[in-house]
Amino acid sequence: MAGLVSSGSTLAQPPAKVPTTAVFSPWQPAPEKLPAWDMALLGKPPVTRPATEAAVEGVQAIWIDTLPLQGKSTKAFAYLGLPAPTSKTDKKVPGVVLVHGGGGTAFPDWVKMWTARGYAAIAVDLEGQIPTPGEPGKRVRTDTLGHAWGGGPARPGNAFGDSFDRPFEEQWTYHAVADTVLAVSLLGSLPEVDAARIGLVGISWGSVICTIAGGVDDRPAFVASQYIGGFLNLDSGWCEFMKPRPATWVWDPANFYANVAASRKTQWLWINGANDAYGTPPMMNASSRATAPHSWMTISPTLGHGHIWAADKVGEIYAFADAVTRAAPPLARITGTQWRPDSVHVTWTGGPPIVKAQWVYATLPQPDMTFSPPGTRTDWPKVKYTVADAAVTPRAAVDPDTFTATLPRPEGMVTGWVNLLDDRGLAVSSELLTPMP
Repeated sequence: MAGLVSSGSTLAQPPAKVPTTAVFSPWQPAPEKLPAWDMALLGKPPVTRPATEAAVEGVQAIWIDTLPLQGKSTKAFAYLGLPAPTSKTDKKVPGVVLVHGGGGTAFPDWVKMWTARGYAAIAVDLEGQIPTPGEPGKRVRTDTLGHAWGGGPARPGNAFGDSFDRPFEEQWTYHAVADTVLAVSLLGSLPEVDAARIGLVGISWGSVICTIAGGVDDRPAFVASQYIGGFLNLDSGWCEFMKPRPATWVWDPANFYANVAASRKTQWLWINGANDAYGTPPMMNASSRATAPHSWMTISPTLGHGHIWAADKVGEIYAFADAVTRAAPPLARITGTQWRPDSVHVTWTGGPPIVKAQWVYATLPQPDMTFSPPGTRTDWPKVKYTVADAAVTPRAAVDPDTFTATLPRPEGMVTGWVNLLDDRGLAVSSELLTPMP
């Protein structure tokens, strides 16, 4: 791992320079001002130094210079790893920035999962702390380590709870996004890494952070959002907290990626479980639409919520990254979903052969909930879905590498979607059938 630590001058923090435009919320006015970052500054590789704390075999523990907080310099702890050398030692490798969720930290095993697959990987702690190897769940605040620098702001316990009484530049989300962009800059500066093939993968709160970062930074080749992303107004688990607190709305990630130009080549994957408590099917649907034509969506009937990166649980993420960075076989991309009274007509392009379909659907009555228009907090986590396999017969369309299929709708279906599974067992999801109020 020698040679991965850089040196240079400490980051300063000039005024932010990236304007953005808020997306529409049906239940509160758009904010007057949105956060912005100096991307020219964050686009430079940060100063790093070896970290003597929390050493783990097989990865390098480092400190990264990050933005100052209230006039005090800060650093973020990170694990950095490179894949084992191959016979093609002169070939640069792709890279990935791994963005942890709430209560998480820099996970060395996550880094190793990606380095074993041939990627350079970095996992940065975004909560002003360091992990304790051998003691899962235990964290130590950076501010208590006796260093001359601080660790940046801690994440508030509730959704964007520090957005009420301080400027953007002192809020946790602002610093977490900046740290993620700096991690891209650091990976891209390594001689072993192809800077044009670096992606972002975020879990839970990390999906909030990485989708904001992917919206303001045009460098990532891909963004994989696991669980949440944006359009929090579409029945997220935070709706009731956010509705009476308009200041929180500025941090909806969709404010930053929903207006990205279609000419940008960043590829987006939205992956979630059907009954997730924070990211709902309408949110996934809206995010996939907002990032089209470079988007894919997978809503699994079995994926739970947590720091889950096993290939048998979220294999779509690895296949997606390999397709973008290595021209490996891609996931099929559903380009059209036409819901009809008795059927659905699906159009898709690319990917290995589709071998079966999977219905994930709900019927009435539903216990403990009622369907209502998006934005009025339908309790999607409580929906009782029926999961049923279905035969699918792809038909070649007029356009090259394009296929269609028409499947009869299950009896009594009021909402849901259909998954198309390829010969690797990997799924992509159609658009949601929105329930009628």
